[in-house]
Amino acid sequence: ALVRELGKTIVMVTHDPHAASYADNVLFLAVGQIIDETYRHHTDYQEWLAGEFIALQQKYDAQVAELEALKAAKAASDAASKG
Repeated sequence: ALVRELGKTIVMVTHDPHAASYADNVLFLAVGQIIDETYRHHTDYQEWLAGEFIALQQKYDAQVAELEALKAAKAASDAASKG
């Protein structure tokens, strides 16, 4: 690839699994933290990567829901102790 020949790196930020599938290395971020990383090693990389995006989004959504439930429980507990 031309990028390797020139010794350069391209950083692309996207939510599009198809666009990300052109990369040799993909980092998955959530709330400013790297939560997963993959390298091009699957035969059907685009389909696999799309599945990874979906799985990680579901995992992230579940963690956010759990955090929101904990916040709500704490708020209810605080309110009950004040009342």
